[in-house]
Amino acid sequence: MVVPTLRVTILSLSLVANSLAGPVSAPEPSATYDPGRSLAPLVRAVEPAVVAIEVEGLVERQRSPLPPEFRDFFGPLMQDADPGPRRVRGEGSGFVISADGLLVTNHHVVHGASVVRARFSTGETIEAELLASDPTTDIALLQLPQQRAWTYVEFGDSDSLEVGDWVVAVGNPLGLGTTVTAGIISGKGRSLGNNPYDEFIQTDAAINQGNSGGPLFDLNGRVVGVNSAIIKYANTVGFSIPSGLVQRVIEDLRQSGEVRRGFIGVSLQDPDPALAEALGLPHRVGALITQVHDGHPAAEAGLRPGDVVREVEGVEVIDSASLIRIIGKHRPGEKVKLGIWRDGRDRHLTVRLDSKPEPRASRDQPRITTREQPKHSSTFENFGFSVRPNAARNLERPELVITSIDPAGPAMGRLQVGDRLLAINRSNVETVEEAEEALAAGGSAVILEVERGAGRHFVALSPRRSAKP
Repeated sequence: MVVPTLRVTILSLSLVANSLAGPVSAPEPSATYDPGRSLAPLVRAVEPAVVAIEVEGLVERQRSPLPPEFRDFFGPLMQDADPGPRRVRGEGSGFVISADGLLVTNHHVVHGASVVRARFSTGETIEAELLASDPTTDIALLQLPQQRAWTYVEFGDSDSLEVGDWVVAVGNPLGLGTTVTAGIISGKGRSLGNNPYDEFIQTDAAINQGNSGGPLFDLNGRVVGVNSAIIKYANTVGFSIPSGLVQRVIEDLRQSGEVRRGFIGVSLQDPDPALAEALGLPHRVGALITQVHDGHPAAEAGLRPGDVVREVEGVEVIDSASLIRIIGKHRPGEKVKLGIWRDGRDRHLTVRLDSKPEPRASRDQPRITTREQPKHSSTFENFGFSVRPNAARNLERPELVITSIDPAGPAMGRLQVGDRLLAINRSNVETVEEAEEALAAGGSAVILEVERGAGRHFVALSPRRSAKP
């Protein structure tokens, strides 16, 4: 059987200066270094710290967590396949991040590897030890033998990057050996849908299969990103993990062997235009809290369903995904100040963050009976849906379930048959009569809190005019 070869690229980053004597770090611009004329001085300086990574091991075949258009960049290990282990040998790239021999690469490069080797541009090959890795950000930390002071490169400030800034990618695409390409920052804060912590730098510096994990340098020779993905069939559209995020991940991996991310314990949705208007939001930005989970920081801080989180420590929250990313950048135990929108005005609350707990199995879904449809007054007809008491057993409290949607009514496309109606305008409703009264008192718009599957969300509805005189 022919064993497929994995080619991926890794990059070098540096955390802090250490006490070992003699290391060579990334270059400082000199009087003779002119990046407008040539990048050769930069390449000569960083090349000794960039290595090829060779791996051997037995891995489980697994379905890629990435959308199909991104998978080819990661090589055979990440392709869809039948379950079961297989022996794999791969080649990628890496870089030294400290004088005592720390290396950075992608998690998927070394996942399942029994042997990892770093091959330098001089041809010297050294076996490396995997210290820890984080599959969420796809970052892994390795250790070279501390037999000498290693040449390393340093981190730059990815937060200061602007679209249009020049960058240089160094890696081992397609197994060709050290390859250098240049381009610009094409975009920031890109999400590939891989996980809620995505915030990639987009660049047109050419990167290909084999560049994964490779360094993206600024013109001062500082690492500002770790090349991680490309779009299949696209021309020079690549994505790099920002160095600011990588540094936080590596710091946690060094200290505890795992990444510690802040957590507040809420479920979220993005406010649509109808909800924003019903809530009185001056701008349709922020993350709308749909559920506050008992025993977690949000509940202890006094957050409520219906609150819209608009900022964290002065940083604007654009949507639900940005709130998750911002909170995830803080450590468990930290106190953060949230700016929220509640009852038509801004408020501030302080939350002490916790660690995200292990996922629990979702509870059984309530059983919906198929009895005849109840008859409702024109109030329900004006909103275009009907409800009845849920006949499921073992409920903590009575609840209503939506049984039909008028195709021509306001609820069409916003509610679904089987949704459980929990509250109207933040008042709990447990009977048909309570729901009817709340709808009638809602005025020009009402906000419904519904549960669908294992999640909760809000829906804003405006009644249509009754056909009756």
